[in-house]
Amino acid sequence: MVKQAYDYHKQHFSEIYDENDFYTISSFQDKISGSLKKKMGGRGLTTLLKSLEEQAETHLCYMYTDNRITFLSKELLAMGENQLIGFNKEANYMSKIPDEDAFGKINTVLPGTAYNLSFVIKKEWSL
Repeated sequence: MVKQAYDYHKQHFSEIYDENDFYTISSFQDKISGSLKKKMGGRGLTTLLKSLEEQAETHLCYMYTDNRITFLSKELLAMGENQLIGFNKEANYMSKIPDEDAFGKINTVLPGTAYNLSFVIKKEWSL
């Protein structure tokens, strides 16, 4: 599945969306793992984000690796009919590249991966 998607996406690699971005969005897919020994992966992060989004008034969440930021907005994390996450409004991983606003580039290089999960959640108090 990833190979099939890659064959489509590689035709559209540019300064805005490159091969590393493709592998980043691929890591969010169900049963995709960075380890060749694992036969399955998960959607733990996307499940957590969706759960928190339901309670949040607003949020700013992103993943930061190398000098790239991948924005984790509700619209971009929507799953399509095939239960894949396209990082685009069509929720199409296989034959549509991510929306331009899915990524950002910054000057500082982070050797590793960091997540920023910032939610504004309104709590109503009762006495």
